Amino acid sequence: MNYRQLPEITKRQIEILNLIYQYRFINSKQLQRLFNHKDMRRINTWLRDLVSKNYLGRIYSKKLLENTKPAIYHLNNNGIIWVRYKKGEEYGRDETEKLDFKYLKKFYEDKNASKTFINHCITIFEIYLQFKEPKELAKRKKKKIE
Repeated sequence: MNYRQLPEITKRQIEILNLIYQYRFINSKQLQRLFNHKDMRRINTWLRDLVSKNYLGRIYSKKLLENTKPAIYHLNNNGIIWVRYKKGEEYGRDETEKLDFKYLKKFYEDKNASKTFINHCITIFEIYLQFKEPKELAKRKKKKIE
């Protein structure tokens, strides 16, 4: 990578980055449902690692009654750089072009996004999960029958 060396991440963390790139904002409970984990600790470990490596930003309030809501994640500086180079390679662009900075500029402004926009993005991902879950349940039922 020409720009700078980024910290190493796992395949599952790359999958999380791809999802957040697509949907902009995702909360931790949605990731738990998507990956079908009963325990939240592993997902929290991945997310904490991504936040510490500056791939993701975290929106979480420690105020009373607000601290019961799950944390909301968005791309941060290293995550945007990773998207610019890795996704640019997927789209077949040359090294100098990659993904256009004007397109990625909106991700830098996610830190200051409105609550309405954040809730909108989370709702869109929730709809995605609802369409994905019936397929997963059907696969599990087939395996039990066999």
